[in-house]
Amino acid sequence: MGEKKFQLSKRKKRWAQQFKPEGAVRGVALNHPTALEIRYTKGVQRILNAVIRETQKGVREVFATPDATGYFAEDASFTSIANKSLDALFARLGARTQIEAEKLARKMMKGANKASQASMAGSLKELSGGVTLKPSEMGGDIAEILASSIEANAGLIVDITATYQAKVSDAVNRSIQSGRGLADLIPFMRDQTGVTKRHGKNVALDQTRKAFTSLNVARMENVGLTKFEWVHSGGGQRPRKYHQDRWPLGLNGGIFDINDPPIIDQKTGERGLPAHAIFCKCRMKPVLVFDEETAA
Repeated sequence: MGEKKFQLSKRKKRWAQQFKPEGAVRGVALNHPTALEIRYTKGVQRILNAVIRETQKGVREVFATPDATGYFAEDASFTSIANKSLDALFARLGARTQIEAEKLARKMMKGANKASQASMAGSLKELSGGVTLKPSEMGGDIAEILASSIEANAGLIVDITATYQAKVSDAVNRSIQSGRGLADLIPFMRDQTGVTKRHGKNVALDQTRKAFTSLNVARMENVGLTKFEWVHSGGGQRPRKYHQDRWPLGLNGGIFDINDPPIIDQKTGERGLPAHAIFCKCRMKPVLVFDEETAA
């Protein structure tokens, strides 16, 4: 991408000069697709609810069998029966979850790609002085980003359900050994339902924003733009002070290079773009920084 430049016509270059002495023209902020975030979160919750419902039903059925009556710790064969039954259930649910997760992730990424194309078109129009520029739908690395993001998001959903099932399996074995059965399991599964659903919601929101940012960056590179302004969201309940403070004390309002991103976590030294830090809602504005060649 090194030699590619964002091209302005002579009329647009003259228009851009009025932005000096700052030497930069900004597009509009690329806002995260909130409606898509909500739809994807609901989709993830539907998958998790189905897995949780079937898992709890399976556990109750195990403890309702004749083998469960009066045995528990006194009969090791019941532990084996319970584990085999749950393993078979988890295998069936895992295969179904993989299919549903891939379908949902593909739908989310299709929406993220559409939102990215529309957002970039609006931002480039602002940046170029009202001239409509159509960013590529699938150029550059976009197809690769879509494929890898679908795989990664589906994998995360499957991992959440697998973690839930592993915890339930461990709890089943403990309840058998203690002889308390469902007396311990019911409150445990109720608590884990809340934990799992909150985890799913957080992952869904986080991954939608990350995907949107990745697609925006690819489109910026496709038209030769490498600079962006960091824009704090202002909407979080617990904002990161470093993301919120104005540049140079913080990131907000600073102009950075997408190929040399700023430090986003002062404690770890991690570098990244808006939305790369977990639960980060910050956005970016594409920026054209003028040099002599661009402004001539």
